Amino acid sequence: MLALPALGACARKPILDERPFAIVGTVDRVFQGTTVERASHCEVRGVPLVLEEQKAGARSPDVVTRTDAHGGFTLSDTRADAYYVFATCDDQWGGYGGREMTSGRGGQIDLRVEPGYAIAGVVHDAAGQPLAGAEVRAVQSGAMDTMGYCPRMHTGADGRYRFGGLRPDFGIGASLGQRYSQDVKVPPPTAITRGIASITLDFTL
Repeated sequence: MLALPALGACARKPILDERPFAIVGTVDRVFQGTTVERASHCEVRGVPLVLEEQKAGARSPDVVTRTDAHGGFTLSDTRADAYYVFATCDDQWGGYGGREMTSGRGGQIDLRVEPGYAIAGVVHDAAGQPLAGAEVRAVQSGAMDTMGYCPRMHTGADGRYRFGGLRPDFGIGASLGQRYSQDVKVPPPTAITRGIASITLDFTL
């Protein structure tokens, strides 16, 4: 199986700043290198990059918004200096990017979403109870994605997570504190041609 790096291995230490700032940008649909249209009403999520040894209570929360009719978005009240940003549109479309900020200043980041696998599920404990705040991470085989970050998100109160637009060379894993799941490899490309593009994947920690 694909070995996931230890939590925090994909992140560089952010300089925390109490002053909120905003990340703004646009989302475009891209297929075979050609822009199809601005992607409206997509979910855009910013996930702060923190080190494993930092207390969970000190972690800045994920910020979530949706794109407007022109594909524009703004992630407001972001506080950590390094954020991973990704967009999910229409189940199988997804795009990823990284952005580092300094001194509480915001910036521009534009995302291109492409078709791929949609993977969603629940992270729960051995008793079957959903786990909030668990980190679910997608790691590319042999390397991180081209921006140098690992696509990641944190589960909500219901323990659910969702990624869109993942490529077949990704592995998925979950963790919470010192509990780690075994990673699962995203199915091979032939699965898409057979109509298997939306996958349910639950984790037990």
